Amino acid sequence: MVHARQVVVFLAKSRAHDLRQVLESFGGKVDFIDPAEPDAALRLASAAGDVLLVGPDVPVGLTGMPKAVWLDLLNGINLRLPVMICGSIPESANGKNYRGLEVIPESEGVEGVVMRLRSMGILQPEVPRRVQTRIADMDLGDMRVLLRKNGVLSVLCVNATKLRKLATRFGNDAFEEVVAEVRRTLLGMWGEPGSFRAEDVLCQRRDDSLIFYVVLQNARGRDLVPAPGTLERLGERLTSRLLGRLWRAAGNNKGTKAGGLPSFVSLIPEIGTGHATTIHNPAVDGHDQVVQLLESAHELSRTQIARVRERQRELLMTLIKSDELIAPAYQAVFKMAGMDLSKCGSASGLNVYKDSIYGFESLIRVKSTAFDQRVFADLVGHFDAKILRPDVLFALAHENHLVLELDQSCMAHAIRGSAGLPGDLMVNILPRNLYQVEAVKEMTGSRKGIVLEVSESEEIGNYAKLSEVCSALRGLELKIAADDFGKGFSGLDRIVKMRPDIVKFDRSLIDGIDRDPARQAFLRSMMSAAKLVGAQVLAEGVERVEEAKFCQDNGVDLVQGYLFHRPQFRVDIDRELASTNSASGPEKSPAIQGAA
Repeated sequence: MVHARQVVVFLAKSRAHDLRQVLESFGGKVDFIDPAEPDAALRLASAAGDVLLVGPDVPVGLTGMPKAVWLDLLNGINLRLPVMICGSIPESANGKNYRGLEVIPESEGVEGVVMRLRSMGILQPEVPRRVQTRIADMDLGDMRVLLRKNGVLSVLCVNATKLRKLATRFGNDAFEEVVAEVRRTLLGMWGEPGSFRAEDVLCQRRDDSLIFYVVLQNARGRDLVPAPGTLERLGERLTSRLLGRLWRAAGNNKGTKAGGLPSFVSLIPEIGTGHATTIHNPAVDGHDQVVQLLESAHELSRTQIARVRERQRELLMTLIKSDELIAPAYQAVFKMAGMDLSKCGSASGLNVYKDSIYGFESLIRVKSTAFDQRVFADLVGHFDAKILRPDVLFALAHENHLVLELDQSCMAHAIRGSAGLPGDLMVNILPRNLYQVEAVKEMTGSRKGIVLEVSESEEIGNYAKLSEVCSALRGLELKIAADDFGKGFSGLDRIVKMRPDIVKFDRSLIDGIDRDPARQAFLRSMMSAAKLVGAQVLAEGVERVEEAKFCQDNGVDLVQGYLFHRPQFRVDIDRELASTNSASGPEKSPAIQGAA
């Protein structure tokens, strides 16, 4: 029996899209009301159906309404239409009892909503879920039998062939771990609400294939043939869930034993899901029909891969041009000479070492609240703000040929947000952007004390041009730093040819240096080369007192890392500096005055 009960969804688009598709896939009829629309309150008051799904917070369209009044309104609606709140509310608000409202905790997600609606008889009853442990090999004979028996056969094709580029970029071991994660994820999705059903068949052409097929055992609806658009929506939902879980696994940075992928995997290539349906034709060979069906689904999966790439590109362009979605965080850099390392960890480095502040480095961040409110839960290959770390942003930008534009945007945000910060401002810049002296001059404007950190992630092919550019930029009172020395394309020749003002030693060299003689010898030799060209040495990523002490004892000039200061947005830095200055009197410290 197919249920056709009415579910009214009063949630922001970013939350409602995936929920709506899941509910429809289980036989629910959905009436969506966008809280941001001008007539949202009127439509909510007159909504009719079997259940109302809402969030706990006052909607955007009703901004200004106290939360207690919003809950009163929901209590009133609950008298005629059952209300389910997707989130959490207090037991009481201003003395009123709201326990009559059904609440589904945020942690239960879409699955929790589906289970509650099933228990109410609004959605189709659950099919007992089988525990699947392996992906079967494809059997064309079984597909022919199914086509002949049912008269119709539908398949989905999950195309993960683009993952092969990971072997070149990160090595074959990393590639194999990602593929294993894909298989685990597909098996885990088998029978989940909103995914393919427990009675469907997940298979592959051969063990080493990155093309998977889901053979659907029956239609999604009353008719034998799936309704137009049904399989397309299911395919997009599978793609979004699969990519979202892979990106989150990469974001765990804990390795596969801890439920994540290797920390250096900063890119998950596109995956696409195609679909196709065929009707049994006794005049045509059944084998040929099945082969054509699989080829049609595979071909459509390539189209969806292109769509995923285009959505990624649109997302990047939105971030690049937005003043609301990305913002610079700043991490303090300190002068090591005279620092009392026994005070490490006793309080924020901005308070303890205020007299040693050299300046701040800008580090771009995606603003979680603004991103989650505005961007695109229905994005194919779903991202959330936690996934989009700087390394991921730049990896995606590189794949989509937008890396220079992203680099320019980050630099512009950093400089705009730094006005009034004490000391020098260190900003990253790609070599190809550095070459554009006039553009750099325009971006830096009148801001003094800027240090351009030349990224080691991009190979420099023309050192003569680089030397000429660095001289021109110094003429504009800009300093040059060789960033992330010790990884990427860095080497001793870069120090000699660039003659930077600062050489930044990467965390990979500093990690555990107090107990690693090889790292110690390498650091000392590179420091000698830096001193010969008149460069200061900065140790970045310092997280242990022992590392800091070794650096200080061996003449490292500047230090940066979580041991001293974690990146903060400007408002938090200003608050800490203001409290430090008020505690120490009206005068600024000489170190801060001199650095500015």
